[in-house]
Amino acid sequence: MLAIGFVLGGGLFLYLAWMLIRELAVYAMPFWVGLLVFLGLYRHQPGIFVPLGGGLLAAICVYVAWHELFKRSRSVALRGIVALAFAAPCAAIGYFAGLQIAAMAGLAGGWQQTAAIAAALYIGVLSWQRIVTYESTPTLPQTHSPA
Repeated sequence: MLAIGFVLGGGLFLYLAWMLIRELAVYAMPFWVGLLVFLGLYRHQPGIFVPLGGGLLAAICVYVAWHELFKRSRSVALRGIVALAFAAPCAAIGYFAGLQIAAMAGLAGGWQQTAAIAAALYIGVLSWQRIVTYESTPTLPQTHSPA
């Protein structure tokens, strides 16, 4: 019975890590920038609409700037720096998510840290891969007129 719990816990851990990679790889950095702008504006602005709009605008600007840098840049160093800036928050989120999942699985303190570091490396490397190989696809089909 205990072995089944370990297998199911490990499967749950890998499944949650995969879900984090799938969605957070591209959106973690814009989300955190938008959240920081929101919190900064919320401290100094009365109401909710100005901070919410400012945070949303900041997140959109970071996301669009990332796309433009990748689309227009041919420098490998610049692309690597931008990819690292986007993959680092994903690795940090992977660490904390792995730590919480390992705690829920009932692992001891040392094993929790090992699982969290493994999750951070796994999510960081795969998000780096997804960011570097990310290509935007056109939303409308391209039609070619016969010449």
